[in-house]
Amino acid sequence: MKTRPLLSDRHFYFVSITALTLLGGCTKKDAATTAANTDSGVPTLVTSLEAVSAKFAPKSLTYDLGNNSHLDSHWSFDSRVKLLQSEARESSDPCAAVGNDLFACQPVLLRLYIALSKTFFDMGTTVIDQVGTQMGAIADGASGTVNIENHQKVVYSKTDSTHFTLLLKDSADASMGYIKVDGTSINIKMNIGGIDSTQAGTMLGLTMTYTDANNWTVDSTLTGMTCNPDDPRAPKSIWVHIAKADALWKGKAIIYNPIWLDNNPTCSTAEADNISMNFYTNFVGNDTAAKAGVFLIQRNVTSLASIDTYAMSRICDNYMTCNAGTAATVAAFTNPFCNPQATNTATWGDDCTSTAAAVGAADYGLASDWIVPSVFATTTVTIPDSI
Repeated sequence: MKTRPLLSDRHFYFVSITALTLLGGCTKKDAATTAANTDSGVPTLVTSLEAVSAKFAPKSLTYDLGNNSHLDSHWSFDSRVKLLQSEARESSDPCAAVGNDLFACQPVLLRLYIALSKTFFDMGTTVIDQVGTQMGAIADGASGTVNIENHQKVVYSKTDSTHFTLLLKDSADASMGYIKVDGTSINIKMNIGGIDSTQAGTMLGLTMTYTDANNWTVDSTLTGMTCNPDDPRAPKSIWVHIAKADALWKGKAIIYNPIWLDNNPTCSTAEADNISMNFYTNFVGNDTAAKAGVFLIQRNVTSLASIDTYAMSRICDNYMTCNAGTAATVAAFTNPFCNPQATNTATWGDDCTSTAAAVGAADYGLASDWIVPSVFATTTVTIPDSI
């Protein structure tokens, strides 16, 4: 079944560049500042985050997002932005290699979702590294406000080098960014649209809890993304949840577009329940293989108790009028699919038992981690007004 892609990596590169520019606006450092200000806890924390990044996804779910894996947290913001800009210009439709086939592209898209989440996580690591360095010059227990360029200000509160909070305010005193480091928990929120009018309404959220390099949870959220006239079926909101527990990675992803089912959508198409679509994907994998289930669910659905009735193989039953041949073909793509490490080709109706027994035996994590469609359609990342 052919379809226009749900998202392109180019679209997210530009969001990434904007986020990186915003985050870097007040946190640049040089070698002298690093040497003078760094608290002992900051390098330890950053090392922990880099260990998470190094194993953010198993080999079976790795996507080459512009070959920027070498771009670690110690690169300057300018260097990171320039590299991302270069890669954005070269980036293309991730589904083109499989003919934009809706089913064949699912393994590619899943890897892309995770790679995008990793991009934001790595940017968050950069922020913690560079903000933490600046906080090193501030005494434990201190709080206050610092005026920065363009009449912006940073409100801060510091307990110690691994427990601090910052709030970025614009010249009108509106909250633009929020960073909270609480030991092994991190929360970052940014108003992307606040500094880039082409991304008006776009909000970024990143949370992480950390035990060690093999046990952690990361949630990445993008909401309110501006409609792209060249690709109106690109998502409005995206959420990716990844949890690593020893040798297994488990996760969930939601991709929402309010006009996806329209026959010829444009950015002027009115949003409606009956043309909306959420792509729900759950997955579990290791370095050998990953299995995943994909579900298509409209935004007015209030419960996921019967999520299997929304399996992508039921798209003709639930949403489209298909001829008998197409309906039979689509119905054969049953969940889950198995994706071995060495290929982007999925085998549908395969739980990976014969390829990776541990993956075949594993569950997908807690069903309660899901956000129901009726809630996700209106979800936004909210930045507090004060700390």
